[in-house]
Amino acid sequence: MKKALVILMALSMVFAAFADEPAVKNEIAEFKGDATVTWGVDLDNSTTGFRNVENGSLKFTLINDGTKATTGDGVWGEIAVSINNDDGVQYTNGSWNGKTVGVDKAKLHITDMIAIGIRKGNVTNGGYKLALAADSDQDTLFNVGAFGGSAATTQGITLEIALPDLLNLNIDFRSEDIDNPANTKADYTNNYGIAADVDVKAVDNLTLKVGYGMDFYGTKTKGLFAQFGYKAALDDKFFLEPQVAFGTNLDTSMKLAAGVLFGWGDKNKDPIKFMNTKVSNGFSVATIMDFKDMSTIPLCVAVYDSTFVENLCAGVEFHVDNLKATGLPFVLAFDAKYDLGDIVPTFGLEFGKAATANTLKIYAACDYKAIANTTFTLGYESGDLIASNIGQLWVSAKISF
Repeated sequence: MKKALVILMALSMVFAAFADEPAVKNEIAEFKGDATVTWGVDLDNSTTGFRNVENGSLKFTLINDGTKATTGDGVWGEIAVSINNDDGVQYTNGSWNGKTVGVDKAKLHITDMIAIGIRKGNVTNGGYKLALAADSDQDTLFNVGAFGGSAATTQGITLEIALPDLLNLNIDFRSEDIDNPANTKADYTNNYGIAADVDVKAVDNLTLKVGYGMDFYGTKTKGLFAQFGYKAALDDKFFLEPQVAFGTNLDTSMKLAAGVLFGWGDKNKDPIKFMNTKVSNGFSVATIMDFKDMSTIPLCVAVYDSTFVENLCAGVEFHVDNLKATGLPFVLAFDAKYDLGDIVPTFGLEFGKAATANTLKIYAACDYKAIANTTFTLGYESGDLIASNIGQLWVSAKISF
């Protein structure tokens, strides 16, 4: 009995050591479908008709996701690989997802605090996304972008210095990619660039990072980037989160994005109808400006909540594309959705004031879910009512599992 227990313990240790590696699953991860029939009225053209929509989905997982990495002490080489998809290797609706093993880490550890990374990288810094009640976590409007050397300076090494609970310092020394289509040379280019960034880790809930990058060849592209954010808890639910991102190429662009979120609950959720991109529970104000070109200064003021009233999600967004534009054009959006269980009404309104004309759009729908596997919807969505585009009215039935 004791020998059997020892053997079982040994086997459990072996399985534990390899538990994170990919394994053959050969299982159906998803098999579902839905069908919808809609009868609608185009109120502008006085036409009616049916529309049928069907969807089927089969997902078969051959190999699950997983990772494998080396460990060591003193001077040692670290390599970590994974299947670069949470679903592993999967057959989805007629084709394989094409995911292969990717390298996550490759570095030579010199000491516990110093390592040299040997993966492809860049000599730029940037890409900070603001968390806001609307226009949250997006790549365009309130993102100053990346600054530093050129996008072709990617081949080389990274010196990594980690001071636990204090800061991380990364120094990239790289050369131009010989596979860059713009480079006609057939061998090494002798074109180099460098970048450095410091990421402060000494304070909880603090984001503080500064980086600089440049090329030593061509036009000697260079840029500086900095970001700051701090989530200050006011109590168990409410917090205040100021956020700033700054980037400059020192010549033609010097951008600053700033926002503050008085928040509660989840961040970066999908909007209901007219509010932009992602939404977060809270009240926010944000803007971005370029000190080299102050002709355009946008403003976004928004509030969104899904916590104060049970099953109710609602928000309002006031967005100005340019505070300096004549007539101060803006867009005002309102969204609301109330889940009553079997009945789910949704309403949205968007009003826009432009230099030449105003716009008004309305959306209203109500889902009825009392019948198993079936959703009935009565809905209306206008075009621009001010331009006399009345829109469409419809009723639909969707059967799904």
